[in-house]
Amino acid sequence: MEYAGSSAALTSQAVSWTSVKNCTVSGSNLEKTSGVGWAEDAGAVSVQRVSSGTASVQFRIAETTAFRFLGLSSSSTWNGAAGMDFAFRLQAGAGDVYENNQWRHAGSIATGDVLKITAAGGGVRYYQNGTLVYTSTKAPTYPLARCTRRSSTCTAQSRT
Repeated sequence: MEYAGSSAALTSQAVSWTSVKNCTVSGSNLEKTSGVGWAEDAGAVSVQRVSSGTASVQFRIAETTAFRFLGLSSSSTWNGAAGMDFAFRLQAGAGDVYENNQWRHAGSIATGDVLKITAAGGGVRYYQNGTLVYTSTKAPTYPLARCTRRSSTCTAQSRT
């Protein structure tokens, strides 16, 4: 997760996970290891939270088939995609924007793409490979944490 206060530069750090459900944590990696293979029954929330200023999460696409949500949320517990404030929903080559489990923008992804969500200045923006793809009409609620929700068995590197 990248974060900054009002005057600090963005910094990166490895992610530590809490509210882990049906996953195994290894360093900053999170892997779905139990639950129902097709069900949205696995996920976690980062311990790191941004209380104000700029919050940003960035991740590189390692594969395009697994079903998962990755993004930012003001929730401190894992409660499924409906609890994620700002997210990319990834599956079968699609990289759609969702907010609180509501579709906002259609996109496609390829292996190696870099997706980023940034909350700053009272707004939220979504980027793919450095190009702005969607600007939210919803203001962020702080504090924000990095979240992931998984329905397919997959491994995600969460260092940004």
